[in-house]
Amino acid sequence: MKPSEITITHHAKQRLKTRFGIDNQYVACNWIAQKMEHARYLGVTVDKSGREARTYASNGVIIHFELDSNAVITVYKGTAGHDSATKRLIFEAYEIIKEDADKSLRRTESLAEELDEELRWLAYELKRTRSKAKRMALQARINAVQMRVDELPTESLEIKRKVTRYARGVASYV
Repeated sequence: MKPSEITITHHAKQRLKTRFGIDNQYVACNWIAQKMEHARYLGVTVDKSGREARTYASNGVIIHFELDSNAVITVYKGTAGHDSATKRLIFEAYEIIKEDADKSLRRTESLAEELDEELRWLAYELKRTRSKAKRMALQARINAVQMRVDELPTESLEIKRKVTRYARGVASYV
């Protein structure tokens, strides 16, 4: 990543100044580009407000970028200086956790598609039926499926937040 490709948000400028003593825009872009040459990608993380960011770690520095651009959202210090074997083991464990989370997210997406299909079928059946008992049963099932569909985004966000917590721990060692 070239320094000219990097933009820095106001929040990131403040963090660069307070945490690293860098208050010049040009110097900050060069410093981040230099860090990115050796950075490890830790994945997409989620902050407390649900905002997602691409997270990288390099020599004790953690950098968050916006998902769709090279705008730096924030930077903070980790704890550099651990031996490479420890870093490797921690990173390998994190990769396993991230892979499991990705599988869970894919299962959640697949379930959402299946439930949407079931809702369409139930709505079609509800329109066709004349039996009051069957209509009540279909409506009850529609309500139950809709409740499950409504829970899925919260579950996905919780999975992402869990990975984020692990990513922050890993970032402090990488």
